[in-house]
Amino acid sequence: IFLMAAKVIILSLFCFAVVQSQVDLTLVPNASGSDVVKAVVSKIETARLFPTDHRLLRRIAYVESLDGEDTRAFRDGYHGGIWQVNRATLIDTQNLSAHPGLVSLYDKVQAYFGIDWRFVTWEDLRMPLYSGLAARIYLWSVGGIPLAGEIDAQATYWRTIYKYNGTEKDFVSLVKALEKEENCRVDVDLIFVLDSSGSIRSVNFQKVREFVKNFITSGITIGQDEDQVGVIVFSNGAQVVFNLDAYQNQAQLLSAVDNIPYIGSGTNTAAALCQLIDEGFTERGGARLDLKTVLRVAIVMTDGKSNNPSDTLIAAARVHDFRPSVLVYAVGVTDDVNQEELNAIATSAESVENLESFDDSLLKEYQEERSYEICEKVSSPEDVGESINGTLEQGEQARFQ
Repeated sequence: IFLMAAKVIILSLFCFAVVQSQVDLTLVPNASGSDVVKAVVSKIETARLFPTDHRLLRRIAYVESLDGEDTRAFRDGYHGGIWQVNRATLIDTQNLSAHPGLVSLYDKVQAYFGIDWRFVTWEDLRMPLYSGLAARIYLWSVGGIPLAGEIDAQATYWRTIYKYNGTEKDFVSLVKALEKEENCRVDVDLIFVLDSSGSIRSVNFQKVREFVKNFITSGITIGQDEDQVGVIVFSNGAQVVFNLDAYQNQAQLLSAVDNIPYIGSGTNTAAALCQLIDEGFTERGGARLDLKTVLRVAIVMTDGKSNNPSDTLIAAARVHDFRPSVLVYAVGVTDDVNQEELNAIATSAESVENLESFDDSLLKEYQEERSYEICEKVSSPEDVGESINGTLEQGEQARFQ
């Protein structure tokens, strides 16, 4: 009897299988919520098909439908989805005579997402990714999106080209509520690694100081139990200007940034990267060790090629091997940068940025985008899925769409 029971148990194990899979909610009709919206925005931004939208796509999702949670978002007979894209707006995104540039964009959308936009229907927009893409293609065709920090200007833009019967006051109040809700959930240890070589010139280095100050005043809360900022500069060598725990209030920190020295001379990027992990992100340098509550970020800014590219590549590899890990952004200003070095320094291709010059608006735009992105890195999943559990009998297959 015992042997027979054992055979039955073993046979049962072969006859049944527990299946667990992930469903991509960005492709599920009527899916909603902030995580779904963030996943759609992340997919679109990662594809790098469009210039920056200054967070407008994220904001419109909340303003239009509370991320799809509004009871009217998926009402009968209306298929605009989370971004509430009207039928006429979708048709405009498919109007090649009005927007000839759509042809090349269609090819990119097809290659990256596997979607032939010419045949997308209004009903398809109930799927979050399709709704978000429709909104983003439309915004691209109009262009001229104001900076993220210019909420009033974005409100006017939204009312003028997107929601003709909306009010700017509603947009501003809802966006402010969204920004408050999406404050960073963990603290940040942030180190700026700044090129102070001769090619930068003093006048541009002052713009770099302002860039750092804008970061500090845009969403960072300075304090020992909140966010910390350190600075390293490099020229012929590298030096820590101040460690992460040097200043515990904003006023003192801003004053210290005003006094970051401009050195001139060479570009020893390798020395700066070594300093980043040998001093900057160490306990004696003020770095915190609890990665459950602290995100480590470095922003490396340079305007040219390093003195010794091979040393720079070796030092960059050391940074990426360093534990606890560091999220590294690499910013190359002017067309004289070594792209191989930038790519090696950055954590990923998405963490590399090339700016044409030290123009104030370009630096401000980059600062705003990274400020918001750093929060997104610690508060939103890259992929949103829902666990599906089920039991299959022998010979059955599971199919997921």
